[in-house]
Amino acid sequence: MEALEPEALLRRYDRELKLTETQRTQIHSILKTHREKDRAHRQEVRRAARAEIRQVLTPEQQARFDAWEDRRKPSAKSERNRKLNDPELFRGSGPSSVDCLGGPVPG
Repeated sequence: MEALEPEALLRRYDRELKLTETQRTQIHSILKTHREKDRAHRQEVRRAARAEIRQVLTPEQQARFDAWEDRRKPSAKSERNRKLNDPELFRGSGPSSVDCLGGPVPG
């Protein structure tokens, strides 16, 4: 589960705690700083995990793993962004769209 962006978390704090403008500014700065540190840490953890995974693979599997990682890196984020920005994926399109019960989605 992805952590809330600093702005969303700040809104939640502000709603619950009734922050002053000074507090909002300071807390927003703190949240952004820690979010950047968290991202860097997660990237390092992922790198370490991939290195450990490679160690248990055969040379052939390592080559396939590396190729898969190379293909996945640029496309994972762009595919996620495409899905988030594609309104057709949210409302359904065409006669093959079905709801969670298997019935057609009204268009």
